[in-house]
Amino acid sequence: MSIKFKKIISFYLLIQLMDYNSFSNIFYANQLFPIERITSNSLNGNRCGVDELVLPNAFSPNADGENDLYCLEGWETCVDTFEIFIFNRWGEIVFESRQSNFCWNGIYKGKYLESNVFVYVLKAKTKEGIEFKKSGNITLLR
Repeated sequence: MSIKFKKIISFYLLIQLMDYNSFSNIFYANQLFPIERITSNSLNGNRCGVDELVLPNAFSPNADGENDLYCLEGWETCVDTFEIFIFNRWGEIVFESRQSNFCWNGIYKGKYLESNVFVYVLKAKTKEGIEFKKSGNITLLR
């Protein structure tokens, strides 16, 4: 069995596993371990399934006009209740929101945070009454 990396599509790594009996399977790496898309404004029409509600995994609040804020967009049409907590590596909450259409600028206690990886924990309930939790990493790049 050999593993071949095909290409990166919207930060989903497409892996093709093949053995030499001409049997092949294609898996998205997010089925094996979670990888979040950069943009959260990816909802198509009224698709509000839990899998379609994605979070960005990086932002760069360096005032260059690109990805300066960590924002969720489009979730308000799909969820009734929402809360997110973002933690630093010492477990301190550096940001929290109960609004699904929030933006975070990378500031904590009035100071710009340095480049680092943060952990988020999110709990929400869809308008259909499905409760779910998501967690993962957010990379802040300066």
